[in-house]
Amino acid sequence: MKKAAYLVFALLGVIWGSNFIFMKWPAEDISPSQIVLLRVVFRFLPIFFFALAQRALRWEHIRYVHPLPRNVAPRNGGVLSRFC
Repeated sequence: MKKAAYLVFALLGVIWGSNFIFMKWPAEDISPSQIVLLRVVFRFLPIFFFALAQRALRWEHIRYVHPLPRNVAPRNGGVLSRFC
């Protein structure tokens, strides 16, 4: 392996590992569902902006975005509580 590959591998390990450290800090102040929401939003934004930059999105794609139906929304223990 080349030096650059080892450097990239080490950098990836630092980035991956720091995620757990940085997620431990907000876990003391906000709920787990808020952490999940923030992680999903901040993972979505770069992908969304990349798709916009590549012109991979069109207005026709909006029809595939649907709100969560009322019968699927979590209530009293979630969706699967009815089946368990």
